[in-house]
Amino acid sequence: MLLCLIIILNTLTGCKSSAVAPVSNEEHDEKFTLLIQQYKKSSDAVSYKELFNAYLSTSFINMSAKLDAQYLQQMETISLDPTLKCDDFIDWQRYTVNNFFSVKPHLSAASCYESIGDLEQAQYHAQTAEFLIEGIKSSGSGEQYYTSYEVVLWDDAYDFIELSEFEVIDVYAKAGDQYQSAYLIFVVNDRSSGQQREIIFENNRVVHRLLDIPYPFAALNNSIETKLVEPLIEISSAMKMLQAGTFASRGEWHKAASLFSEVAKQQSAVANYKLSLLCLKGVAADVMTQECSQYALQSADMGYLNGHALLSIMYDHGLSVSKNATLADWHRQAAIQGSTAGQVWYEQAKTVRLIDGQFTNYYLTKAASLGHLGAQYEMLIQDTRDDENKIPKRLQGLLPLAEQGYVQAQIMLGRMLVQHGSHDSEQLLQAKYWIDKAAESGESSAHYLKGQAMQYGYFSEKNLTEAYKHYEKAAYQFHPYAQWKLGEYYLSSKTPLIGVAWNGMCALAKIAGCQYSLGMFYKNNLLAYEKAYAYFNLAVQQAHAKSEYELAYMYERGLGVKIDISKARALYQRSCKQNYTKACKALTNL
Repeated sequence: MLLCLIIILNTLTGCKSSAVAPVSNEEHDEKFTLLIQQYKKSSDAVSYKELFNAYLSTSFINMSAKLDAQYLQQMETISLDPTLKCDDFIDWQRYTVNNFFSVKPHLSAASCYESIGDLEQAQYHAQTAEFLIEGIKSSGSGEQYYTSYEVVLWDDAYDFIELSEFEVIDVYAKAGDQYQSAYLIFVVNDRSSGQQREIIFENNRVVHRLLDIPYPFAALNNSIETKLVEPLIEISSAMKMLQAGTFASRGEWHKAASLFSEVAKQQSAVANYKLSLLCLKGVAADVMTQECSQYALQSADMGYLNGHALLSIMYDHGLSVSKNATLADWHRQAAIQGSTAGQVWYEQAKTVRLIDGQFTNYYLTKAASLGHLGAQYEMLIQDTRDDENKIPKRLQGLLPLAEQGYVQAQIMLGRMLVQHGSHDSEQLLQAKYWIDKAAESGESSAHYLKGQAMQYGYFSEKNLTEAYKHYEKAAYQFHPYAQWKLGEYYLSSKTPLIGVAWNGMCALAKIAGCQYSLGMFYKNNLLAYEKAYAYFNLAVQQAHAKSEYELAYMYERGLGVKIDISKARALYQRSCKQNYTKACKALTNL
């Protein structure tokens, strides 16, 4: 653990750590093998979660991708040569224990053993394949990023989708904020519901294990981008989509459009849709080879309902096409066939917001009138923003949304009952109920709010232990303020380097308090004044009073910069205006 923390610290300080060979941990391998033996005796003896967590610590995980490739190669070989016997040619022990969480080898093993009459082994592997599928389902719902299905390899996600018999429209990948995480997303038609939806997978813990970086700190040196995405970008369309989306989020439009164009040529519905959006924004025009409407039409023709929804917007307002109410309605109805009217109008509101926002309320109002909870929530917040007199109206409007299960309304209602309620026992009980209810969903903001409730004793005595459990849950879902909370907690503990790492994470999200904390760490603990200056300066750009004081002090004393009394005075003044007492005192003594 100390070695890992030193690596994190070296990353934060900009130093290069020497390459450290992965340490073989035979105890972890033996523990996992014993768990497999217990599972073989009784599938109820060991849970999927216990097996998965044990596997993460084994050396087997480093071979998982290689074993998967070897298995596929051997299956291809045996399919071409009928003289080869599956039980002799293929080492099923190797592919179904060392690579236990890959479903396809178990199914192939079941078929092989059945063909030679070994029904016991055939039944074991068939049941294990079912156990793995159900285990993936138990890891989340796949509907939101915070409830995504967890897998070992993204190939396992492809197998899951194939075995679930969804109709796949497209597949793409997306990075979380500041490359703190990565997700694989399938756009599918669900035959059971008749709906088109996205199913989200992640393997972020596995990626960290493969990169030999403690979870979730790979973002500190941008390892996911440089060591995972970039090496695979030439052979993986999903990775190209991930990188293109990241370029777009950074405003690097030309790079984004170039990558989207490469993937669009491979008949990607989502890539064509993304190109249409960029085209409508009027960016990277030199990359576009056709009209904006053509990209959207190609996306729709490939079965992507968002392509139809976008075409509807374009015909509604004459964007890149002539206005045509009939065609607008036709494309909207096409989208509604695989969704709901309220959802389509709401998605259109979000899409327009990405382009220029001019017509957002037109779509939002319609979605709200059709009963879409997200749209109703947004309209309520918009209507009651920045007006203390409308707080009762907001509270009244949030209640029915919360009762219908809209998590953001539950979070907001719980927070507002604490902040603006009468604080009688009944109202505090209501606040607690809604905060607890929201936290059950797993949403990171809900866990952060519950952490605050326990830290500050909103409903009962303070409970710091429970508070930091919820902060930790939110932080591992990349909630920046929860990461800040953990950073401050660990900085004052016996393991301050963990605090440095967490503050590094939330500093990536531009949280001024985290930038200030890192500046103080570099200034006081490492005497690394240039680094300290850099972090203080980032926080000063957000008018952070303590950072203004620290930067002024550095200019006054010449710490990492040339002495500049004029700049020191200006910064002391800015900090003092925010009632930071130390700055006011320093100003009088300057």
